[in-house]
Amino acid sequence: MKLVFSLTVLLLLAGCTTAAPEPATQPAQLVVITAEPVVEGTALAASVDDAQAVAADLGAKLEVLESTSESDVAAHLAVAIAEQPAVIIGLGDGVLSDFDPAAASNLSQQFLLVGSEAPEPTSNLTAASFRTWEGLYLAGVGAATSGPVTIVAPTGDPYVDAQVRRFTEGAGDSDVTITSGERLDVACDTITHTDVALRESLAAVLAGDTGGVWSFGVAEHAVELDPSCAGARSPEVAHASEQIARGEIVVTDPLYVP
Repeated sequence: MKLVFSLTVLLLLAGCTTAAPEPATQPAQLVVITAEPVVEGTALAASVDDAQAVAADLGAKLEVLESTSESDVAAHLAVAIAEQPAVIIGLGDGVLSDFDPAAASNLSQQFLLVGSEAPEPTSNLTAASFRTWEGLYLAGVGAATSGPVTIVAPTGDPYVDAQVRRFTEGAGDSDVTITSGERLDVACDTITHTDVALRESLAAVLAGDTGGVWSFGVAEHAVELDPSCAGARSPEVAHASEQIARGEIVVTDPLYVP
């Protein structure tokens, strides 16, 4: 009986052995690099806030490297690459010229551009871009609700000319007067929602779906008119937005289609 009892106790003890806990998953490390200072109340500051919110939702840790001069972007990239985060994120057009060669020289590191895209990106350089020209079309629709329209635009620039045409397409039969100026001004700002673009594109990159361009516009609720724009809350703009979202109105990219 003693032998049987001892053997039984040993078997019970063996069955009660607790398995070693699996190591906790470390949160993904992310680095955001800006091309200019982050000033409170600006679109860039809102984009940084969006990035922090998205990172928190994804359970990731975010570090922001703020640039105060053009040379800062390259220096910040060198620091970020040395840290080997899961993804290095560039906000705005001003980072493109540094991110493009950095990605080509560091193929094991993932990069994500928000608001710009490289012409010939490597597979580790993903872009999330905004169809802001849809906003130009809606600005034209809204401006037309208040009568004759005047906008400012530089002359002799084919790309600006194409942007103006997107606006006038939205304005339809309304009279549009174009005066010469140093930059395009249609008296209305287009708002882009970085959180929408970043949430989807960043989740994809973290999941291993890298490279290529993610495009966000009215249909994705990533582009809209500033509420202060003329006619921004009008039924005409709401209807045009619905038509764009459904694909009934296709606003072409002025960069490729004049």
